[in-house]
Amino acid sequence: LIESHVTNTMGWSATTGHVDPWVYQRLSETFVLDEAMRQRLADLNPEASVRMAGRLLEASDRQYWTPDAATLAALQRAADELEDRMEGIAAE
Repeated sequence: LIESHVTNTMGWSATTGHVDPWVYQRLSETFVLDEAMRQRLADLNPEASVRMAGRLLEASDRQYWTPDAATLAALQRAADELEDRMEGIAAE
């Protein structure tokens, strides 16, 4: 459900251009960059967690928001960690 909210938010940005950048920042901070929340969501639904992190990176690529360099790097690291974990590459 959270992942679909992120996807819908991106769709809203694509069709209307009226999603403030702080929305993406808050989604990133709350669901991906917060380590405890990221782990909990990944335990419950690893595929959705990977898609959500990917959508937030895609939103940055499409310039729906412009995170600072530290946030973008942290988001990329978290996305990589989630994907590795889902694929069984990273240690639990």
